[in-house]
Amino acid sequence: MRNEIRRRSLVNLKDVKENQRVRQPSEITEEAEEDANNNSTSSKKLLSRPSTSESGGTYLLSPASKTDGPAKSPPKPPAPAPRNLPSTHAEEEKKTSRNAKDHPTPSTFTSASSQHDAWLKKKLEEERKRKARQRAEAAKKEEEEKERKENAKKLFERWKAERDEKAREERKQRRVKEKEKQQAEEEAKKQKLKEAEKTFEAWKRSHSRPRTSSSKSDLEKQKQKEEAKKEAEKAFEAWKRNKDKAELARKRELAEKEEVKRKQLEEEREYRELLAQQTYETWLELKENERLLAQSISSLNFSEPPPLPWLPPSNTCPRQFVPSSKNRHEIIVELSTAGLAVDCGAHQARSATSREHDLHNDTCTATAFGNTMLASQSTPSPSGQ
Repeated sequence: MRNEIRRRSLVNLKDVKENQRVRQPSEITEEAEEDANNNSTSSKKLLSRPSTSESGGTYLLSPASKTDGPAKSPPKPPAPAPRNLPSTHAEEEKKTSRNAKDHPTPSTFTSASSQHDAWLKKKLEEERKRKARQRAEAAKKEEEEKERKENAKKLFERWKAERDEKAREERKQRRVKEKEKQQAEEEAKKQKLKEAEKTFEAWKRSHSRPRTSSSKSDLEKQKQKEEAKKEAEKAFEAWKRNKDKAELARKRELAEKEEVKRKQLEEEREYRELLAQQTYETWLELKENERLLAQSISSLNFSEPPPLPWLPPSNTCPRQFVPSSKNRHEIIVELSTAGLAVDCGAHQARSATSREHDLHNDTCTATAFGNTMLASQSTPSPSGQ
């Protein structure tokens, strides 16, 4: 298929090249037959190559229509001015050969057409041979594929036959083995049955004898068994009673321990509540004392002077302010008055602080006593163990 497309494209390309070549007016004109009605007029008919849909550069030259008037001959180029040149035989031959090159003759078209036909014939022959070769190769390939499938089928059938034969042999051997096993099991069952029958006959003979001599011993054995059974029942009842007593005692002891533990926890909870209540009341009293102390201090309107914002590394300035002698007496009076007020406030604060200290000591003492009591109650006594 690719070669066919290539061949067509080559033919089309050659046609386009031939059509695009510039043709001289002498190549495409021929004399028209004289009309019977008009012998004095003649016209030249323009010829063109048949148009094909495959050649894009085809040109059609047709005679002028009747509406355009009589057909006009193509314009002739102006004749050159005559020159006084020596006309020799060599120059005439050159001129003739040049004219032959510029104006190809019909023989030139015939040779080109024959060459194209030969080329086309050659291409068609090559295409035919190629297709024949492809058909032969396809037939050969199909034959080889068919032969391969037949060989594969034969091999599969052979393998299947061998496998079936092997499976039949295995089944046959399995049936033989199962049959032998079944026969062996049947023989073993028969042998066991015979041995059981022999054992039963021997037991029957031994128990079928008269037992007059062993009747007394059997009665004694029975009596001993009954006495042993009664003694065992008595021992079991005694053990059961002891076990029940021990269980009751253990339960009673556990109940007593639980009761003691419950009472201890209850007392501890009550003591903790009482201690917490006392601590809370003490804390309220301390807070009230602090409030009274702060109120008494704030009523004095006493405030410490703010410290110096910065002290130099050397002693260039005094660390305390020394007033002048003019205002010294007034400052001393003010300081003495403030000192009395501070002494009163300090005494009140000291008394409040001492009361708080006493309350704190009492609280600590009560807490220590409570912890001691709890530790003594939580420690088990030797009697409780």
